[in-house]
Amino acid sequence: MTRLLTAWALFALLACAPALAADTTAHRYPLQGHGRLALEVPAHWTNELRQPGEGERPSIVFTQPSGARFRVLVTPMLQEIFKLEAPDAETLHQHVEALATRAGEYATDKHPKLHELKGHSTEGYYFSVEQANPKPEGFKHMTQGLMTVDKLVVQFTILTDPGRGEAVKQALAMLRGARHLQSAKP
Repeated sequence: MTRLLTAWALFALLACAPALAADTTAHRYPLQGHGRLALEVPAHWTNELRQPGEGERPSIVFTQPSGARFRVLVTPMLQEIFKLEAPDAETLHQHVEALATRAGEYATDKHPKLHELKGHSTEGYYFSVEQANPKPEGFKHMTQGLMTVDKLVVQFTILTDPGRGEAVKQALAMLRGARHLQSAKP
């Protein structure tokens, strides 16, 4: 009986695998002179790469065309705040702690808890807060953090309205799976 249940569970998992894989689309975002950032983006999300002028940070903005609104901003830092070296986990933690302290000034929870974000090529921290007094058209919830993707530093902000926890889960899964594709040198 146990073998039969195990076989059915394995069959169900394999049957769902193509559907799960189809729920994301691979995207590669160019980073002026710093390779590309590879993300598996939820298939129903829209995305826009905002490439400012030379020397300014690019930013990738994710939304969805209909339904409950949210906004995910992913900003590769290109190491400027870390003097061209990828920070260690302790340094990342300190920077996210500083972000959380500033966010706590405008949140219902004055001391947001930090959470670890870890994937195959990623390591970082984030926190979530509820805005105490959001602007009329602003978002009520914010999740924000920093992570390294190999040697690339990425800041992210996830803005949602109440009841959009699924968007936060999907965004964090996308970020955990991020990869930095570096250009080959000639």
